[in-house]
Amino acid sequence: MDLRLIQFLSECRDEEHEAIDRWFHAFQPISMTMAGAISFARDTTRLAELLGTTESAAHNA
Repeated sequence: MDLRLIQFLSECRDEEHEAIDRWFHAFQPISMTMAGAISFARDTTRLAELLGTTESAAHNA
């Protein structure tokens, strides 16, 4: 591949990762506690943390 194309694609990938990180940072605090007490943070369901169960304490230990 042409070096310029490789560099351009690399820059696009970096910008995409930055945009995804900004999106997660902006929406991570939003939780759906009224709809099943589920909080989404980077594809992880954190029900135990919201409920304060022992699974959460064991996970964080």
